[in-house]
Amino acid sequence: MLYYEHQYKKGFKYTENSRGIWQPFSYINPFVSKGRHERFRHMYDMGYTDIEACTGQNCINKNYQFVKKYFIPEGGECVIYMRPSQEELRIFKLIHIEKYSDEKMQELNEIFEDFWLEYVDKKCRTESVSLIFLLCVDEYDAEIRDRLLSESKILLKKGRYRLPAVVVFSEKTGLVIFEQEGVFYKEKYKEMREELLQLLK
Repeated sequence: MLYYEHQYKKGFKYTENSRGIWQPFSYINPFVSKGRHERFRHMYDMGYTDIEACTGQNCINKNYQFVKKYFIPEGGECVIYMRPSQEELRIFKLIHIEKYSDEKMQELNEIFEDFWLEYVDKKCRTESVSLIFLLCVDEYDAEIRDRLLSESKILLKKGRYRLPAVVVFSEKTGLVIFEQEGVFYKEKYKEMREELLQLLK
């Protein structure tokens, strides 16, 4: 019984590294299913420069604070905004990479850890944190199709909510917003999705 209780609780626990810091870019789509269609795709006719300008202005309009622009090794960047409050810390990350890979996602976890230690740890209330991130990828290939876009689902964990979205620029630009898996935190998911759509207006 102790084993099954441990496994049950583990299913509701968000992913952390050895230092106890949230790793939001791990297991963002564990429901990989070969041969399925991409179920949620909208055409979104903007280049990365326009998306960066648009989301930056909308973040300011919605009282987010610009934190920092990080540069990803071997090309790419990550722009972070945050909006602390008594109820919840909200974070928006805009990411631009040439090609998707597991290594790039691990680099994003490391950037998030640096950000967390410098700007969040012991400085903000973190009982509830929501993270919206938009991953902009230049190259569409089988790796991003099978590993990230095949079903496009996300599990929300108590106190650590995340909503991934992906824009792929190859061929016709497509915006994919991950769907929610499970029955918990449906209102939170809807709230975060609406927030993302407002940031992309």
